[in-house]
Amino acid sequence: MEQILIAEEFEGKMCAVLLEDGTAVEVLASDSSHPQINGNIYLGRIENIIPGINAAFVDIGLDKNAIIALDELKEGLHSAQDIKCGHMLPVQVIKLPGGQKGVQVSSNIKLAGMRCVLLPYTAGTGVSKKIEDHAEAERLRSIAKRLAPQGMGIILRTNAQGTEETELLEEINRLKDIWDRIENKSRILRRPTLLYDDSNVIFKAVRDMVSSYTVRIIASDKRIYEELHAYINDLSPDALDKLTLRSTDTSLFTLYRIKAQIDKALMQKVILKSGAFLVFDKTEALTVIDVNSGSFTGKSDAEETALKTNLEAAREIAVQLRLRDIGGIIIIDFIDMKHEASKQTLLAELRNELRKDHDRARAFDITQLGLAEVTRKRKNESLETVFNGRNH
Repeated sequence: MEQILIAEEFEGKMCAVLLEDGTAVEVLASDSSHPQINGNIYLGRIENIIPGINAAFVDIGLDKNAIIALDELKEGLHSAQDIKCGHMLPVQVIKLPGGQKGVQVSSNIKLAGMRCVLLPYTAGTGVSKKIEDHAEAERLRSIAKRLAPQGMGIILRTNAQGTEETELLEEINRLKDIWDRIENKSRILRRPTLLYDDSNVIFKAVRDMVSSYTVRIIASDKRIYEELHAYINDLSPDALDKLTLRSTDTSLFTLYRIKAQIDKALMQKVILKSGAFLVFDKTEALTVIDVNSGSFTGKSDAEETALKTNLEAAREIAVQLRLRDIGGIIIIDFIDMKHEASKQTLLAELRNELRKDHDRARAFDITQLGLAEVTRKRKNESLETVFNGRNH
């Protein structure tokens, strides 16, 4: 059972928390010092072109220039000879800053709704790979081809499953209206500036967290409830019956023990129920997770004990990746196992748990040394960055 809590009550931050069977698995938080700018669209000005690294630097009005790949820049400008310093064009933040780097942007804009993604500059259609029902995927693929605006593309998200064509058309038209306003604004302005603000935690939570499994969306106060009601009514009126206002005087985060779960996700060491534990180490290039048996010794042979520990670790790691919002390359040092069958069992469990992730996460084969490589593309600032101010 999924529930979403939306409140402005944790350390002065606006927070949205996705619960699965009462356990926090995703947290989206933002404040003035750490706005969630991923997805924002800016009018940018090309400042420097560096062919040696196949990139250009773009002023989008932030403290540091953003970086864009030249290949994407050519697509956005439609012609290679148009690439020159001083050129203005809309760009979208696709990767958050890390270390001393600025944000990464793209000229291939994507406007996401609850069920659809509009691609203003890219013709073509697609359907979420998470839709496993072949017949439904084909139905949606056919609808997408009919509904895509001329010269634009449409991707139907997982939430599009079971949706009627008329509802999808309404959402596509809403996204098209938003894009028309963005484009008109970009033609009028003459300096780098924000064209489209996608940083509102309330709206992002509804758009990206709500699914067919969501039972309730709980607002902490009347103001948030009214904002949610207006947004859901415009975006997906059929989800309004899931929206409710907190019914007790107890704060949502106290009622659902959210603080303890966030505190756990900010710790380097995570203790598992068996007594085994995980250790998270973050570098600028990647995250390493070490699995230790700790006090868990098991009652059978070493191989079975290692497998049991690794399976428990895999389930918790999948949750922690979502909760901490860790992106990039993740190396997991599982407890060594000798048998190939054990490794395949572990890999299947890890991949199964990663499928629950709203962000794209992929697990590769486990090596002879028991190392597994996972890649995950996160959309927002990591939990540690937002709550501890560390730029990861």
